[in-house]
Amino acid sequence: MANLKHLKHKEMTDFIHTSIKAIPVQGVSLNITNQSKTIYSLQYGQGIDKDSSFVLGSTSKAITATSLLTLLEEHHISLDTPIKAYLAWIHTENSISILDLLNHTSGIATYETIEHLQYAGTYGVFEYSNANYNLLGKIMEKITGNSFSKTVEQTVFEKLKMAHSFSFTNATKQNVVRGYKSFFGVLIPYQEKVPQENSWIQAPSGYLCARPSDMAKYFRFLLQYTYGNQQLLQLVKKRGVSVRNDPAIEGIYGNSGIYSMGWVYKNVNGTEILYHTGKLSTYSSLSVIIPQKNIGISVMCNMGDFLVGTNLMEQLYEGIISITIGKAPPTIPANSYAKQHARINLALLIVFTLCLFPALRLLTKGGAFSVDAKTVCPFLLLHGLLPIAFLEFFAIFKIPDKVVADFAPDVFMVFRICAVTLFITGIWQCIVTAMGMDAFLQ
Repeated sequence: MANLKHLKHKEMTDFIHTSIKAIPVQGVSLNITNQSKTIYSLQYGQGIDKDSSFVLGSTSKAITATSLLTLLEEHHISLDTPIKAYLAWIHTENSISILDLLNHTSGIATYETIEHLQYAGTYGVFEYSNANYNLLGKIMEKITGNSFSKTVEQTVFEKLKMAHSFSFTNATKQNVVRGYKSFFGVLIPYQEKVPQENSWIQAPSGYLCARPSDMAKYFRFLLQYTYGNQQLLQLVKKRGVSVRNDPAIEGIYGNSGIYSMGWVYKNVNGTEILYHTGKLSTYSSLSVIIPQKNIGISVMCNMGDFLVGTNLMEQLYEGIISITIGKAPPTIPANSYAKQHARINLALLIVFTLCLFPALRLLTKGGAFSVDAKTVCPFLLLHGLLPIAFLEFFAIFKIPDKVVADFAPDVFMVFRICAVTLFITGIWQCIVTAMGMDAFLQ
């Protein structure tokens, strides 16, 4: 059984405080438990204590899966049951099963919503998509006749006495600590919006809330949990899908693992772990189970930063796990966050300045030009195609604008301003040319 000595209490505390100097974490809460009690706890930040609740992000998926598995056993439903049995409105050529949703092998692409399913991915191939778990929430509602929130409350939260765990709604949003969003590397307080019915992320996939001490109760349950006479670790390994070189798997201990049931399986120098990270624009989290050591780890933070903070937080997470299992933690260089954002901000400033230059030139030197092939083609490229490229840049990578605006608002804003600036400057220049107003402008 693990204890404080095995966990190297001082090493853990020193590592976290050193890491926080490199990452401007506003608040963090950590709980490490064995099968019977909490063996390490740390809170950092103004207003953060052991009773603080956070929005979990994608670590919600494991709780959703646990609730679902409970229902499947109670109602004698197989993991291989086609989802059409419960969702009659589903239209797909493939016989998507409940397990496909749990494993992200449904063929639903990453940014699809359950309101507009296109099945733009490849059936049977792993592609991480929140829609899979949002659909699981709908199946749970169909099985029970209750809302997802009520179902997960009855099957998990009440059962395990997780008194400070709930779905993020208008009625409960005041019960979580304030989140912070990065804007050009500056963390600003931001009220997380309650997801709508057609939101990309919903409660089953990312909007459950808890505090670390509640998650400790959940982990103690999972360390002894079995489904079909199989422990969770073996269930994930047996029914999961192998994944390599995917953002959902990368970041902590290499680029390959097995995914299932809201967990990622990896073998770290002979120690088998299950983990999942949660990433919202204002919160981040980590859940870990280490069955060999009878350990569960929960880390919650009220900061989101997709461009820089995510990678640094994953180094922090890996370090916490490493110390727990007796490995040397990674070193996070001082001022890493500030330096990386400074480079990004410089690049954005250069792009913006270059896009502003035609307008400045028009103001200072006039904008009339002779209409011929030598001038019209560059003009159309600069003031027509380039603004369109800025507007459609993220669509090329199949990332919806609303996702970029949420997770990288600074980049989204600069690209939009650049597009509008070039377009308006082009119209202005056309008017100047047509009316012969060079003399007036000069």
